[in-house]
Amino acid sequence: MAEAQWRAYASRLSSSESDDPTIKSYVESYKAAYGNAPSALTSQAYDSVGILLTAIKDANTTDLRKVKDQIYKTTYQGVTGEIKFDENGDVDTVRKGDY
Repeated sequence: MAEAQWRAYASRLSSSESDDPTIKSYVESYKAAYGNAPSALTSQAYDSVGILLTAIKDANTTDLRKVKDQIYKTTYQGVTGEIKFDENGDVDTVRKGDY
């Protein structure tokens, strides 16, 4: 293998048919608003906004540096699963699965 390796991260909604109450509510609300189930990218965007809003609330500010630092400390349970970050801001959650 080459010295530098690429890492790939994939995010997806576990299942739009999930019995998990949070996911079920999210999917039902999305279907009511848009007429179809949310895509993986839609779910990833939903979680991204959730992470940002949680960090702003927890940092009690909108100061960019403080929010960034708070995001690095955040563990967020979203519709795509648990999301956390390392000290560099990279996703630190690896879930093996068949994608």
